[in-house]
Amino acid sequence: MDESTDVVEIEPPAYYVERKKAVLLLEKWNPKDVAMWLSLDQDLKQYQEIFELLQVDGAILTRMTDAALRRDLLVKPELHRKKILYKIEKLIAKIC
Repeated sequence: MDESTDVVEIEPPAYYVERKKAVLLLEKWNPKDVAMWLSLDQDLKQYQEIFELLQVDGAILTRMTDAALRRDLLVKPELHRKKILYKIEKLIAKIC
């Protein structure tokens, strides 16, 4: 009895590949780049100072969580946290 198995390689969906490329580009952003992005958005402008103070760069931005926004960046309103996370995802999609 032959016990060998064939390994099937599955291509990731094109969206996943493009998203990964976008994230890699954003990860190169320094804290000034993140602050500039925040400053250009009326909804996010108020958080520019705290993001800059805590040196949030692109690598941190692309891994941002609700808990980090609440605990570390002191974004208290849940709606604001959701809006920030949504805008980060929108930024990634725009780069794709």
